[in-house]
Amino acid sequence: MSQDKKDHTLIENDDAPIVQFIFYLYSFGYSDKKIALLLNESNVKSPSLESNWSDSTVRYILNNLWYAGDLVWFSRSSYENSKAKPIEERFLFPNHHKRLISPQLWATTQFLRSKKKNKDRMDSPFVLRDIVLCVKCERKLAVKNMTPAKAKKNYQYYYCKTCKRKINLEELHSYVFDDFTGRWGRELNNQTRTIKGIYSEWKKTIEAKSAENKSNVDKLRYKLSFVKPENEFYEDIKESFTLQIKSVEEERTKLLNVLEQIRVLSEYGEPLELISRFKEDIYKYNNEEKRSIFLIAIKEISIDFIRKNFIEINYRLTPFVEVETTIDKLNNKKDEVSI
Repeated sequence: MSQDKKDHTLIENDDAPIVQFIFYLYSFGYSDKKIALLLNESNVKSPSLESNWSDSTVRYILNNLWYAGDLVWFSRSSYENSKAKPIEERFLFPNHHKRLISPQLWATTQFLRSKKKNKDRMDSPFVLRDIVLCVKCERKLAVKNMTPAKAKKNYQYYYCKTCKRKINLEELHSYVFDDFTGRWGRELNNQTRTIKGIYSEWKKTIEAKSAENKSNVDKLRYKLSFVKPENEFYEDIKESFTLQIKSVEEERTKLLNVLEQIRVLSEYGEPLELISRFKEDIYKYNNEEKRSIFLIAIKEISIDFIRKNFIEINYRLTPFVEVETTIDKLNNKKDEVSI
């Protein structure tokens, strides 16, 4: 679906905008089921032509690396079992053909898919859950709806299970929504100018850590070469070194994959579409759309209950959550070592 062959070259067909629309809707927080419902209500023909859209069809499209420009072989567990193998066990040929979905949109949808694996309800009124932290207890706030049946007023709270303090949903949302609107109104143009510099710093961080990992593997192999086979503990020592080498090499492979992501993102241009949605009036979005935007834009919201619910918002540098999270972990490890 979405591409045909002409003179051995892949070209987009009439279904391409449908696939792009599915990714776009998902990046705004819509579920597989809701997207299928919208497509059916709009009389959009499904890939099979003989049946309606289903959530499984939408899910297949959103997980299909073909639309990211990659070719995957041996993706099924076996001939009898159609269950997909883990991505690391498949044969992947990256950049095999022209991608239909931009790397920015692909990264956003895959991040949201990882959130939904944990049964994240995007349509919940608690659009800031999991990113609000109690400063004193250093714990994420839970949510609670204490609104009685037929009540005219909502009694919905974010609360800390440890210190039992809470903040009203409307109070927190009002502050965050207003701060978010003011921030992006002031800094949107600056964001698009600085993002290339951020990519450059990310590359340096990943490259330095990757080089360190390679050096560590070389050192481990060098040390192992001095262990004599006649040593009574040779097999145990060899196994220990082998496991260490495997662990470091796996980490380095993941880092190189992230480095490739950064390269593709930087070469594809600025994520104008993702960032531009921050300019719109946040109050006009529905809960699913608000939830997706805040997950992309905000790293953490801290509440100091002792200081009369003092709120501090830590915004992300870019919309690319998983890459930024990897960089943060590496920087945190670096800080721990220096301490």
